[in-house]
Amino acid sequence: KLASSRPCAQTEFMSHAAVLLAGGKSSRMGRDKSALLVNGEPLWQHQLATLHATEPAELFISGKSDGPYADCGVEILTDEFPDCGPLGGIATALRRCKSDYVLVLAVDMPAMTAEFLRTLLDESQRTAKGIIPSVAADGSGTGVPPVVVRRASRLPIRPPPDSHSDMDKRDARPTLTDETSVPLRSAPLSFRMRQTRLEPLAAIYPRTALPIAEECLRTGEFKLETFIRALEAHGLAIIRPVEAEQAALFTNWNTPDDVPSPETE
Repeated sequence: KLASSRPCAQTEFMSHAAVLLAGGKSSRMGRDKSALLVNGEPLWQHQLATLHATEPAELFISGKSDGPYADCGVEILTDEFPDCGPLGGIATALRRCKSDYVLVLAVDMPAMTAEFLRTLLDESQRTAKGIIPSVAADGSGTGVPPVVVRRASRLPIRPPPDSHSDMDKRDARPTLTDETSVPLRSAPLSFRMRQTRLEPLAAIYPRTALPIAEECLRTGEFKLETFIRALEAHGLAIIRPVEAEQAALFTNWNTPDDVPSPETE
C-alpha cells in the first residue's frame, strides 16, 4: 500500500495537491484501464507512483469506490458531478483539496514522468497560474497556442471570487467580465486551424478555477477545452507549448491496440 496522502510531504516549493483521474468508463478498451499492466504492475499503481514522486501535500484518486485501487491507502474521490467526463473529476478535486493548485494526471498516460510534471509545477509557481500543455496535432510537439478572436458565445461565466492574491496577477490578454462570455465555437476553430491540441489531463489547475468548472457543469458544457479557454480568459491559466521530444509523454491507451505486448496477448 502507498502511504496515506494527507499530507504526503513538505517541501520548499509551493504546496500542491495531485489527483489521478481513473474514473473513466473505458468503453473503447473494453475493460477497466486502471487494471492494465505496465512493466508488470497495474497501471493505476504506476501512475500513482508518478504523482507521488512530485511530493504533493495531498494525493487523491478520482474513481470508483470499488475500483482496483480501493485498498491502496489513498483517498478516493467519487465524482460529485457524475457522468460529466474528466471535468467532473477535476471539479470534485478542486472542491475537496486544501492546496491552491491541483496537478491532474490521467490513468492512461503511462509514458508521463514525474520530471516533466515538476517542470509544470515550477512554471505554475513562477507564474502563479495553472499550466495546460499544448502539443502539435501530429504529435511532434511545439504546440504553439493560437490567438483566439473571441466572439459571442453561449456560456456566460461570472468571474470567480478574488479571495486569492494570485487573482490580481493578470496578464495583458483580454479577461472576461459579467457582460462577456466564454468563447465556444471560435476557440476550437482557431485551435484546429493552428493544428494544435491541448493536453488537459496532465496539467495544473488553480483552486480558484472551481467556480468556472461548476458553471460549465451546471450549463452542460463538459468539454475541457471550453473550461480551459475560460480559465485563460480569466487569467487563471496559461497554455504551455511542449517541445517535440516531450510529445510522446502524452501517449495514451484508449483501445487494446494501443497497449504494447505482452498485455495484448
